[in-house]
Amino acid sequence: MKYVVKAPVENYNGISAGVQFKNGTGETDSERAAEWFREKGYIVEPVKKAPAKGK
Repeated sequence: MKYVVKAPVENYNGISAGVQFKNGTGETDSERAAEWFREKGYIVEPVKKAPAKGK
């Protein structure tokens, strides 16, 4: 599962826990990293997949 991670500083640019952030937002598909970010106060949201075409 992929997650969007939002940093507490909304204009943060850099790498934290192996995740590249641009303007305070990054993405990871690591459950472990997602949990670490949650524990540190980041907002972590699962990425919802778009419905398949024709369904």
